[in-house]
Amino acid sequence: MTTFLVTSGQTLSGVTLASGDTEAVLFGGTATSTIINGGFQDDAGTATNTTINGGYQFVEYGGTARNTTVYSGAEQLVMSGGTAGGTTINSGSVEIIESRGTATGAIINGGQQYVNSGGVASNTTINGGLQIVQVGGTARNTTVYGGEELVMSGATASNAIINGGFEDDAGAAIGTTINNSGIEIVESGATATGTTVNGGEQLVNAGGIARNTVINGGTEYVFAGGTANGVTFGGHTGVLQLEQPGSLTGVISGWQTGDAIDFNGTVTGAVINGSTLQVTLSGGQSFSYQLAGQQSGTVIRNEYPGNGSVLRLVAK
Repeated sequence: MTTFLVTSGQTLSGVTLASGDTEAVLFGGTATSTIINGGFQDDAGTATNTTINGGYQFVEYGGTARNTTVYSGAEQLVMSGGTAGGTTINSGSVEIIESRGTATGAIINGGQQYVNSGGVASNTTINGGLQIVQVGGTARNTTVYGGEELVMSGATASNAIINGGFEDDAGAAIGTTINNSGIEIVESGATATGTTVNGGEQLVNAGGIARNTVINGGTEYVFAGGTANGVTFGGHTGVLQLEQPGSLTGVISGWQTGDAIDFNGTVTGAVINGSTLQVTLSGGQSFSYQLAGQQSGTVIRNEYPGNGSVLRLVAK
């Protein structure tokens, strides 16, 4: 067992740590290109281009780790007051961000990133694997191409971009953008505010609330017991699908030709009176929705009236 001590003003490069070995990087010290094969690096200074094949890297208070690569079975732990930038988290490996720790620009290639209470992860890219934002944790500007961002109850994710894979929201998601085949799931007790759907789907489960979603393309699907509070159509190919008509509250804005509101129940009547959409179902139930900014010179067409009913605006 060997201990390597890097003191203030010193730089140590190319050390390989075997099982049981330790590298302690003190404040003001710098370690570059360390390879950890079962030992651990305790970083209170600056560590760059570390490779962890097994073992641990601890980023302590005041410490900075840049461009660490973590492989299967290894871990990077970002402690209170520590900062990690540009970590690559490969399959089977883990990055853990503790309270008051910060991770920026991590790339998840099949591994897992845990953002614990009080921790912050920003500008993470998920190509595969999982970002888990625990209660009290915060994730900002995550981009998902594959895999999943999981936002637990009491956690917050803001300004995520879902190009593929999932954002599974059991807490609070703010300003998510859904592109291509991406999916945002709003679980029971969760809120999603200001989501923009350019493609893919937003799925609002029973007990979930989606506020002020903008549908440019793709679908917002509201399951029975879920709530869509305020919807804006931003293009001509958006779909709002409702399992229960009462799940839609607030204002429908920007309804244009080509946009669809899909009802599971059979609609027997639909008419716009001023700024109110009045919908009558086959069972005699009637629902009113407030409209704002719908395309002028249009009327409602009820498609498939015997099979669920889809309302679209068409030119007069």
